[in-house]
Amino acid sequence: IHPPVIQRGSVQSGDRPLAGKVFCGVCGRAMRRGNVSKPYYCCETRRITDAYDCPTEKARESDLTALVHQALLTEARTAVDMERLWISRHETKRKDAAETLRALSALKETYVKLEGNADRLYESLIEGEITKAEYAAAKAAAAKDMERVSSEIAALQAELDNAGQDGALRNRFVDGFKKYANIEEITREAMTELLDRIKIYPDKRVEIVWKFADDYERLALSLTGG
Repeated sequence: IHPPVIQRGSVQSGDRPLAGKVFCGVCGRAMRRGNVSKPYYCCETRRITDAYDCPTEKARESDLTALVHQALLTEARTAVDMERLWISRHETKRKDAAETLRALSALKETYVKLEGNADRLYESLIEGEITKAEYAAAKAAAAKDMERVSSEIAALQAELDNAGQDGALRNRFVDGFKKYANIEEITREAMTELLDRIKIYPDKRVEIVWKFADDYERLALSLTGG
């Protein structure tokens, strides 16, 4: 099995934590679990139709379990590191919600003004007040300013979304994954909470799709934006 592709988007018993989570990456259907003594997953779509180029190889449950375990440890330790970084930054430059809201409001007003100025550039061109070259240069500069302000708005909004009313970090990715940083084997509870699905592709390529991808992206944006 190839190294899994990790994405940050029901089980039946304790000794089958992946049950109901394994899908064919081609047709999208749940894969059948077979052979109780040495369990594996396989796609049966090809037995019904040749419309899909589904994988023909069997994916051993033990291999999938090992891959998911290592991927979970990586995600969990990432959550721990991100939480530590967020806390350290907010200890040295703590911003209350009111201050951040004021800054966000000011940036949004700036963006609206930039949009208006960009629209008026075309009017100036039509009326002959500026040349085509001047218009192109001013339009490019305006677009650059709008992109910068838009990025600042996104970063501040992410910071607001990540913080609770008490200023503490509120993020489902961190809250969900960090408690499994030292997990010794995957469990039904962990998979139900965190794993969306595993996709199996031809040549035994594996894609692991985790829940709370939006929360991860929002926190990453907040940290990147400072």
